[in-house]
Amino acid sequence: MLIFYQYTMFKKKSFLSFLLFLVIFLSVRQIFRSNYHSLTYQSEIELVEMRQRMIDYPPRYYRLAHIIEERPESRIFFKLQSKFFNVIDLKSLPFFITPLVILGLFKIIEDKHHAFLAITLLIPIVFSLLFGPENISNNYSLYPFIFLSSIYGLASLIK
Repeated sequence: MLIFYQYTMFKKKSFLSFLLFLVIFLSVRQIFRSNYHSLTYQSEIELVEMRQRMIDYPPRYYRLAHIIEERPESRIFFKLQSKFFNVIDLKSLPFFITPLVILGLFKIIEDKHHAFLAITLLIPIVFSLLFGPENISNNYSLYPFIFLSSIYGLASLIK
């Protein structure tokens, strides 16, 4: 039964549209529950850390330090980078689910369910990167992907 369900659920448009609605609902809910700041906003602690790093540069590289540390484009890049690694944090998953999620991800890619990946993985990541909080301790907009990819990985192990 589980193996049959595995092959039919990713092909139905009604299931994919339900997933799209669920993921967008969870992402928007997470955005409204978080304390949103713009990508160029820096807290007092981040400003102190940036000033300390700029002091550590040699005087002849001050312009390079300004380009790397103070420009809004570089601040946005570094903030998106840190948010991305906070969103994709496999340490928050239980140790017995992590291999199933990874195996399910590889099987989903192998079976070419690109719409499923775009809906359950890419949309929550983009929403979390652009509008999410700085420290995401519980990114529940990724729960549909974690749940369904672990089921897919378990079904591929049973098969």
